[in-house]
Amino acid sequence: MNSEEIKQAISDKGYTLSMIADALDVSLGSVSGLIGGHNKSRTIAEAVCKIIEKPLEEVFPAIANSKRCVGKARKAKVAELRELFAQAS
Repeated sequence: MNSEEIKQAISDKGYTLSMIADALDVSLGSVSGLIGGHNKSRTIAEAVCKIIEKPLEEVFPAIANSKRCVGKARKAKVAELRELFAQAS
């Protein structure tokens, strides 16, 4: 879907980008940026998809296909970076 189609689908459900931003406690710019393709927030993308009842793969394929590092895997990567940075000093 392109940005205009996403905005229209949100509007058709009776919501605005500002309402989504308020509900998620994020800025309007973050929501707008995601829809415009400038922001890659998976959290906001998943919320938009829930509103318009479409799968993430259909609405934001780039986000759906990106690798996500969470939980223990993220902690391990952060520890790896800290060790790397400590060696560089």
